[in-house]
Amino acid sequence: MEEFQNSKATFQGIVRSDNRVGTRNYIGVIATENESATVARQIADYFTADRLAGFRNIDGVIPFITTLGGALDIKGQILEVMRRTMLGYINNPNIGGMLVVSLHDNKYSVEGFFEAEQLSEGPFLKKLVVCREGGSRKSVEKGIDIVYGMLQKANAISRTTVSADKLIVGLKCGGTNKLSGISANPALGVAADLLVGAGATVILSETMELYGVQEELLKRAVNEEVHQKLVNRLNWWVRAVQLKELLASGEEFRGEFWNIDHSYLEEQAYKGVGLKKSGTTPLMEVYQYAQPVRQKGLVFMDTPGYDAVAVTGQIAGGATMIAYTTGTGSCFGAYPSPVVKMAASDEVYESMLSDIDMSCGGILKGEADIEETGRRIFERLLRAASGEKSKAELNCVGRNEYSPWQIGSIG
Repeated sequence: MEEFQNSKATFQGIVRSDNRVGTRNYIGVIATENESATVARQIADYFTADRLAGFRNIDGVIPFITTLGGALDIKGQILEVMRRTMLGYINNPNIGGMLVVSLHDNKYSVEGFFEAEQLSEGPFLKKLVVCREGGSRKSVEKGIDIVYGMLQKANAISRTTVSADKLIVGLKCGGTNKLSGISANPALGVAADLLVGAGATVILSETMELYGVQEELLKRAVNEEVHQKLVNRLNWWVRAVQLKELLASGEEFRGEFWNIDHSYLEEQAYKGVGLKKSGTTPLMEVYQYAQPVRQKGLVFMDTPGYDAVAVTGQIAGGATMIAYTTGTGSCFGAYPSPVVKMAASDEVYESMLSDIDMSCGGILKGEADIEETGRRIFERLLRAASGEKSKAELNCVGRNEYSPWQIGSIG
């Protein structure tokens, strides 16, 4: 650890009243179910760049839309995870205020959500029930007024110098190939070690992509409790994939799981090169999807590999930025947290200059080493945390990527 210590690293952060620190300052409009999605989106979409020109300290107004309907079992796990995700977005330090929109005010919608999570309205948290306001048009008008009120208050905040130990960074890879394991992922691993050395938190995810390399991470568990938590999540995924195969086969379930299709695990194991982006530090804690991340250092969050679902969980857990590697290219973004993307090769970087923030291709050409490139990533992340826009932000990518996990086996 000593070689990675960087305790003096700082960035220009946004300090909230409860001392949480964000990297961005967004107002969110979140729908509790798909029936209120259009109202939520129309409220957020009203706030164009021109209309926000007078709010210099606001990064934007963002809709968070779900495809799930309101007729969910109040005791169901899908509803539980959905609410945990919504609460995580409300509490994310990058959110300066949140308007929660529902069609109805019953136990399945906003009233039930506020009661279950012990939430109360305040200057930066409001609720809007469409059926109480006389329908969609009047709800949009009222929602716009509510957001304007939040903007006035949230705009009063400004950036200040804070320690890098306030950062929570989600680690993600997409379009992984063999070059990812040689350049971008190990370089991000160096950056992850530098972040941990500075006292920050980094979140590794994508549970199925640990298969084949799981022992490498298990042996880094800080204690037996953390070790067992990770084993439990790995076992859950094996059972989920087995059940998925059984249901697809049309065969009757007889109380025992079939043997898993090992070709599926082999495909995931190939992606296990993603573990290299976690660096070398101990694994300090294991979280279920969208649980609030409290532990410093390297932690693991149980998520699918699918970009939008995985990163939604990380942001709900508190991630204020995302470090993303790609071997074949990506245009991914995820408000309210900036996504900084690193290409494994110069060829991919040059083919997607408008989408990818930096290249790790110098490693492949022998023009740079992994440690040097990792430090460049670390410095780039600090600049992004201080307000420098990522390529995804410049492209306004990320308004449609909010995707809470509908519990089940997905890629």
